[in-house]
Amino acid sequence: MFATCHIPLMLLVLPATAYYLARLRREDRACSREIGVAVALGTVIAALALGFLFL
Repeated sequence: MFATCHIPLMLLVLPATAYYLARLRREDRACSREIGVAVALGTVIAALALGFLFL
């Protein structure tokens, strides 16, 4: 399924995303609601993109 390079990449991207979102919240650049909406919309967009791959 995955190429061998995808696993280390996922292990790097997920913690980096968590750090970025925590930093946004800590520095008051975005409130919790804005971050939640952004995560939800990003999830929907990613799911739709993956869904179109299997059509």
